[in-house]
Amino acid sequence: MFKFPIKYYEENIIFTEDGCFGAFEINGVDYENKSKDNKIRLLENITNFLVDITTEAKILIIPKKQDVKEIIRSNYKYMSKEDPLVDLAAAYSEEVIKYLKKKEETKKFEDHYGNEIEYSEKSIDYKTIILVRFEDLKEKDILKNINQCLEYLLYNPKKALDSLLGVRDTNILKSKIKAFKKHSSLFMRNNEARVNLTPLKAKDMEWLFRRINKRGLETKENKNNFVPLANLKVDEVKKDIEIDPLTADIKCLFEGKISNDDRAIKILTEDGYSYQSFLTLTEMPDLRFPGSEYIFSTQEFNFPVETCIHIKSLDKLESSKLVNRMKKKVESEIVNANEVKMNASEDTYIALSEVNDMEREVNSTGKLAKATISFCVSADNREILEANVNKVMTLYNDFGFGIQRPIADQLKLYLEFIPGASRYTEDFIRLMSYRTIAGTGIGIKRALGDEFGYYIAETRIASLKVFLNMARACLENKSASATFYGNLGTGKSFAANILVLVHVIFGGYALIFDPKGERNDWVKYLPWLEGLITTVRLTGDEKYRGMLDPFNIYKDNIEDAIELAVNIVSELNRLTPKDDEFIVLKESVVKIKEDENKSMIRLIEILEDYSVEDELSPAARRLARKLRTNSSVGMSKLLFGTGKEESIDFDNRINILQIDNLKIPSMDTKKGDYTEEENLSNVLLMVMSQFGKKFALTPRNNFKLVLFDESWYLKNSVEGNKLYSFLTRMGRSLFTGCIFNGHSVLDIPSEQVKNTISYKFCFRTNEVEEAKRMCEYLKIDVSEENINTILKLKNGECLFSDLDGRVGLIKFDPVFKEIIDAFNTTPKTKETKKEEKENEED
Repeated sequence: MFKFPIKYYEENIIFTEDGCFGAFEINGVDYENKSKDNKIRLLENITNFLVDITTEAKILIIPKKQDVKEIIRSNYKYMSKEDPLVDLAAAYSEEVIKYLKKKEETKKFEDHYGNEIEYSEKSIDYKTIILVRFEDLKEKDILKNINQCLEYLLYNPKKALDSLLGVRDTNILKSKIKAFKKHSSLFMRNNEARVNLTPLKAKDMEWLFRRINKRGLETKENKNNFVPLANLKVDEVKKDIEIDPLTADIKCLFEGKISNDDRAIKILTEDGYSYQSFLTLTEMPDLRFPGSEYIFSTQEFNFPVETCIHIKSLDKLESSKLVNRMKKKVESEIVNANEVKMNASEDTYIALSEVNDMEREVNSTGKLAKATISFCVSADNREILEANVNKVMTLYNDFGFGIQRPIADQLKLYLEFIPGASRYTEDFIRLMSYRTIAGTGIGIKRALGDEFGYYIAETRIASLKVFLNMARACLENKSASATFYGNLGTGKSFAANILVLVHVIFGGYALIFDPKGERNDWVKYLPWLEGLITTVRLTGDEKYRGMLDPFNIYKDNIEDAIELAVNIVSELNRLTPKDDEFIVLKESVVKIKEDENKSMIRLIEILEDYSVEDELSPAARRLARKLRTNSSVGMSKLLFGTGKEESIDFDNRINILQIDNLKIPSMDTKKGDYTEEENLSNVLLMVMSQFGKKFALTPRNNFKLVLFDESWYLKNSVEGNKLYSFLTRMGRSLFTGCIFNGHSVLDIPSEQVKNTISYKFCFRTNEVEEAKRMCEYLKIDVSEENINTILKLKNGECLFSDLDGRVGLIKFDPVFKEIIDAFNTTPKTKETKKEEKENEED
C-alpha cells in the first residue's frame, strides 16, 4: 500500500523518494538552571535556525536507554592484567550492574483480565536528530561546463530530457552525493553560532533505522557497520559514477511483521513483540516561553517517549495569506456573536490570541510553517503500553493541549517517524510559528558526567546514571581538580570518598589528608582493600619526631625544603619580612645549604652560633630559643628532626595521613586570633599538604588523586596557596587530580585558581549569600529558584558542574552497605551500635 521511502544513504546523506536529506545530531545544552534572559536567547537561536530552513525538516527526539553494562564493564577491561585489583574491579563492576538492574523500580498492576503484571521503569537518555531536506541539485549544477552539457544532450538525450521535465531517475550520481556532502558542511558552518550540530555517521544511520521496529524491546546494539549495497557503473558522457541503489538491501534493517492492534501496531521481530502507539497534538493552549517547554516534559517519564516534529516551510506570501484568512474567520465569529448579543467562546478568544501571535511572527521572521507534532509510546507488553499512553495523554490534557490517538492512522504515523520519510496524512497539520516550535525544548539535554567512567550517582530528575572519570580532564589538557563545598553533615566527605575509591579500584593511586581521623575503619568494612591501604597516624610521641621536618620531606630537593622551613618558622612565630628574626632566618637557611646534616635541629644550632658581635645576634638567639622550646613540646616535635629519621613513604594504592589531637580553628576565626594550639595545628596541616605535591611529582603511568579534607586551611598560609595553585595548574601534566573538601566558595584563594577547577560539587548551605556565591561559581543564574534549590538540598544531594560545564542535580550512590558503613562519620550511640549488630546478625 505504501512505497518504502528510503532509496540509499551514505554517511549523513539520505536519498528518499522525495529528495535528499542531511541528518545531524543537535548536541544538547544545559537549560534548566539558566535565567529567563539566557533561556530566551537559546530560544531565539533555535528559532532563527529553524527559520533559515527554507524547505522541509524533521526533528526526532529519540529515547535511548543508557548502556550501563557496556560503560561499567569497559572500566576493568582496559586495566593492566598485573594490577592486584583487576579481579576486584571485575567483581565490583558486575555487582554494580546487578545492583542497578535490581534498583530499577518495579511496578505492579492488573490487566483487564485481572492478571497482575510487573514491569520495570528504565532511566532514559535522549538524542535530538534533525533531518533537513536540501534543495534539489539539477543536472546543470553537476555538469562542469557548456561543452559537457552539449555532450550530455547529444549522447544521452533521454536523460537530458528527463532532467529537464523533472522525471526522477532511480540512479544517483557520485558527484551528486559529493555535492550534497559539501552542502551539508556548509549548512553546519552557517549555523554553528546558533546550534551545535554533529553530522551523523553510517553507524548512526544504521542505528536509526534498525531501532524503528524494535522500540520498547531490550536489544543488543549492533556493533558492525552496515553498508548499503549498490550496482556501480561509469557514465561515459559525464565521466561520473552512477549508483544504482539496491533498496531491498536497506529494507533488511526494518525486519519485522507489522499488524494493526486497535489504536496501536504490533511488530513481531527476532527479539519479541514491539507494541507501538502513535499520538498527535491537535490543539495548543496559550503558551508563553520560556516555561512552556511542552515536549521536554516527556523526558521526565521513566519510559520511552519518542517525538517527531515535521516542519514544512512557507514563504512570506503564503504565511501572510493564511494568517489573514484565519484572522478574518475568528474575527467574524466574534462579530456574529456580538450581533446576537452573545459572548464569543473562550476558545475563540484563545484562537484570536494565537493568530495575533502568528501575525507578529510573520512580521518578525517573515514566515510560518506547516507542522505536525506526534509521539510514539512503545513497550514489549500491551498492558504496559496502555498504561504509558494514558500517562502521556493525561499530561497533555492537564496542560490544556488537544491530543488524539487516531485509530485509522497508526500505520501512517509509524511511517512518518522514519527518518527522511514524507507526510502520509494531512489531517493533523497545524499552522505554527517557529517560536512555538522552538519552544518545545529542542536541543535541551540533562546528561551529566562522562560518556564512559565510574558510576557515582543518579540525576534527581529522570534518574539518569552519572559516570565520572577525572583522568579524562588530563587527557583533554584540562585540570583534573574538584571542589566540594557546603555545610557540615551534608555528605561532602562521603561523596569525596566515593570518588577516591572508584578511581583506586580501577587502577588509580590516592593520597588522603584526614585531619579528623575519619577513615580509620576502611579496612574493617572493606576487607578486600587489606594490604592496599597505608595509614600514617602521627602523634606527639617521641618516635614520630621529625616526621614532618621539611628537610626530611624534601631530602632530594633542598630548595623546596628551605622554602618550607622558612614558612614553618614564620607561621609558628608569626614573623613578617620586616622583623629582625625573619632576616636572621633567611641568612641561616642559606648557610644550611652547605651543611652536611640538614635538619630543623641543625637550623636551630646555626641560629645559636650567631656571632655575638653581629648586631642581629640577639634576634637570632631569641628565635633559636623559641624554636628549641617548640622542638621539645607536644605535637611540634613532628617538625623538628635531626636528619636521621626515616621518610614517610606513600607507595600504596590508598595512603591516608592523619595527625592526632589537632585543634583545627573554625574557618570563621581570623588568623590573627588563633590560639597557640590552633596556630600549631594550622602549620602542621600546611606541612602535611606538602606530601600532596611530592605525591603528584612521583612518576607513574596510573592516574593519581589527592584529597584534602578541611581544605579551607590551605588558604590561610602562603605555602598552602602555592600548593593549591601548583596542583590545579600542574596536575594535568603530572596525570594527577585533586579534590578540595571545604565549606565555602571563599576557600578558593584566587580567581586564577577558581578558573582552573573542572568539577564543582555544591551541597546544601544555610546561608543565602553563600548560595548566591555557589550559583556564580557554578556559572548558573543567581535566581531565586536556583538559590532555593541549594538551600533545600538533602544529604548526599548536590548541584554538579561537570567537565563540559553542564550543571544538574545529582544524588551520590555508594551502591554497597559496606561502603556506607566505612564512610559514615556520624557518631553512634550504644543503642544504634546494638541495633546495627542485630541487623547484621539477621
